[in-house]
Amino acid sequence: MTYDTGLLIALMILGGAAFLQGFSGFGINLFAVPLLSQVWDMHTVVPLCILIATTCAAILLTMNRRMVNVRAMIPMICAAAVGSPIGVIVLSSMDATWALRVLGVVIIASAAAQALVKEALFGEPTHAKGISMGLAGGIMGGAFGTAGPPIAMYIHLTHEPKLARSALYLIFATTGCVSLSGHIIAGHVSGPLVLKGLMLLPAVVLGSWLGDAAAAKCRPGPFRYIILALLAALGVMMLFRH
Repeated sequence: MTYDTGLLIALMILGGAAFLQGFSGFGINLFAVPLLSQVWDMHTVVPLCILIATTCAAILLTMNRRMVNVRAMIPMICAAAVGSPIGVIVLSSMDATWALRVLGVVIIASAAAQALVKEALFGEPTHAKGISMGLAGGIMGGAFGTAGPPIAMYIHLTHEPKLARSALYLIFATTGCVSLSGHIIAGHVSGPLVLKGLMLLPAVVLGSWLGDAAAAKCRPGPFRYIILALLAALGVMMLFRH
């Protein structure tokens, strides 16, 4: 695969993933990391996706800033910030093939949980629950660039849809900055990687805007289960990739 071909494929992947992020409040890296791993190696894909996802979340946060309750999200954000460096260390010490397999298991489990779980699993939101989900999400975000599953599942099951999306934008914009800082310190972020991010940014901005606009007019409904089925399929693909 040539560089130009890989970049074109990455543009399409990230444009679609950014649309999902704008529509649901999460998901850009859940789709982008497994698919981009078919184009580039995981040690390139993870910091690149964190860079792009953080930018995407910041854009969406700016568009929905009036709906964000910053104070309520601080415990989860702090917990995720603590977990993120742990995840960066995990990525540095883990074989790339096994990282993909672990990510595949995480994606399948997350899709199944979000499809089957009921609101009673979490009940009313509390600081303790938010902290535990934030810590888990931070570790996953630092290791695989996918902090979404535990955090998004908790937020969506304890908040109204519009408030949930806005809260997730805040959380992922903040924790993304922490994860990105960790990868910079670890030497995972290079000039060529940043250049790739800049080249991919227009597709991310457009996808984010279209997803947010669609969410304002549509109810997720069956679309949510289609997304979860696709996530499970991606997880299976990661398990059997050599």
